[in-house]
Amino acid sequence: MTNRFRWFVFVLLIASLAAWGIIYTYPHRYHLKIQGIAYQLGEGNRDYVPTILLINGTVRKNLKGVRTFIGTIDIQGEAIPVPKAHRQLHIKLSKHGEAVLLYAYNDKGQPKMFTYGTLIVNDDFSKFTILKLASNARTGQSGFDGRDGHVISAPALQREDALEITNELMRYSLQGNVLQ
Repeated sequence: MTNRFRWFVFVLLIASLAAWGIIYTYPHRYHLKIQGIAYQLGEGNRDYVPTILLINGTVRKNLKGVRTFIGTIDIQGEAIPVPKAHRQLHIKLSKHGEAVLLYAYNDKGQPKMFTYGTLIVNDDFSKFTILKLASNARTGQSGFDGRDGHVISAPALQREDALEITNELMRYSLQGNVLQ
């Protein structure tokens, strides 16, 4: 092999790696309006409320594969006690697509935070589940309980569809168990 051919192969390899890196890390823009269902877990809870999720933002992936969502997630009919100007989320998704929906902002010089719940999303942002935090009046703490917690899943038109999406997206957390 000549030196000229080696340099050509080397340059081609570097150019290929650079192209792959650019394509792999290129941000994906999402502007979605998805029909979903808000429902309560538990065998005795069969009611649900149709809702719409509005997702507007960008997902970036670094070379290690960690995805970061920067944007807004609005849920029709949900009162989030955060001023509209401060609803921008900046969240890192775990390898299983989980992230805490934490709104952190400054109000008249005072830092404030509000945690809505946990978002779980698939790789292509086509399926969503949000596990809403609920306050416990007895303990004064917030949390989520898989026996009777409140969930929002999309896309779904019926409770059964929403529950199937939730169980699919939570398969790693559930470790073989199934939510009702």
